[in-house]
Amino acid sequence: MQVILALVAVKVVVVEVVLVTVVVVVIVVVVVLKVLVVVLIKLVVVAVVVVIVAVSIVIVLVVVAAAPVVAVLFVLILHVKTVMKKCSMYWPEDGEKEFGDIAVRLVTTHVFAEYTIRHMRLFKNGEPFRYLTQFHFTAWPDESEPESPWGLIDLHHRVMAVQGSGPTLVHCSAGVGRTGTFIGLCNLLQEAEATGKMDFRATLWKLRQDRMHSIQTAEQYVYLHHVALVGHMVAGTTVKLKDLSYRLFSLESVKEGNKSTHNYKQEFEALVEVCDATTSKARVNESLEEGQESCVYKNIKDVATMSKDRLGNILPNPSYRPDLIADNLHQNTYINAVLVPNLIRDRQDILTQLPLPNTVTDFWRLVSQKNVGMVVAFDTEAENTDETIGEFLPKSVTEPFENDSFIVESQSAVDSGSVTEISLTVQQKKMPGVDSSVGKAFDK
Repeated sequence: MQVILALVAVKVVVVEVVLVTVVVVVIVVVVVLKVLVVVLIKLVVVAVVVVIVAVSIVIVLVVVAAAPVVAVLFVLILHVKTVMKKCSMYWPEDGEKEFGDIAVRLVTTHVFAEYTIRHMRLFKNGEPFRYLTQFHFTAWPDESEPESPWGLIDLHHRVMAVQGSGPTLVHCSAGVGRTGTFIGLCNLLQEAEATGKMDFRATLWKLRQDRMHSIQTAEQYVYLHHVALVGHMVAGTTVKLKDLSYRLFSLESVKEGNKSTHNYKQEFEALVEVCDATTSKARVNESLEEGQESCVYKNIKDVATMSKDRLGNILPNPSYRPDLIADNLHQNTYINAVLVPNLIRDRQDILTQLPLPNTVTDFWRLVSQKNVGMVVAFDTEAENTDETIGEFLPKSVTEPFENDSFIVESQSAVDSGSVTEISLTVQQKKMPGVDSSVGKAFDK
């Protein structure tokens, strides 16, 4: 009986060992399978990534091979009236034009007061087309320099904002004077940003080592100083619309004594200073010829115009002053007014003072002769208390304004509180001994 019990016990032990062994084997197999699955998953993932990268590279290569080259920049500095005389037009005025085996297609044209921007495409058989952006500065007159540096600075900002795929090509007619001045400006402003200084002499010397006669005249060298000063002072003041709120906040939050940043007052004073330093001084009282007779004529002219300025220190620059047409011997051509550009046209708008009692006729001559269609006037209500403001508007629809030369009638008036809109009819009276065509009426 004892032997039988012993055998049974041995069998039980053997069964337990077998069961334990089976469990261990199963656990080992499960662990190995998990490891293999993880490895396989990783291998699959790596393979998929490799395939995606390979396909992406192929797609990029195909797109690059078929896509156009990124923009190439041209900067043309020639007055719009002399382009045909000094530069063959290498771009179409509209549509497409062929130059040898290259076709140039004009895509868009944006005209501004002092420059024009043209976007073009260049085609050549068997090659991807290229984008081309041309900046045409139109405000640099022949044989002189621009009156103001601001237009060239604006152009510089525009050019620097466009990234081309290669070098920028700059040219004028000979490719030395205006071209050298613009490249010198670019180099000086880059030097100022990198080093905090500008070396004009070194810039001129380096340019002339590469291109003879660069910055051709002393006047261009002086102009370069002015335009570089403006460019440095206004650096960083151009604001994108999306950043305008932050810009206003930063200007308002700066403390007066902080020298590292600018508030409104500091920025305004800096700009006023640079305007004073770069504005061409009015050339007043230029004599027509030497001698006593010229001096007498000049003095008579001074007496005739000196009483037509509201303030003796606010005078029009003769370069921008519109000349009036004299209808008789008692009138002269002077008026305290200047022609100013708007965004897209040069000398498009007129700035002037409120008429003095003795310049009311000149004011309406200006409106009549320059075909002014709209007058925006400030402080007209001050004429009730300020004797220096001449009466020049009708008092009501039933009470027109009239003097020896003009009749101004009000057709309608709409008062919206802060603004009064008046529709006017201006009629110039016929002058004795003057052609009847001089007298005219028109609505404003």
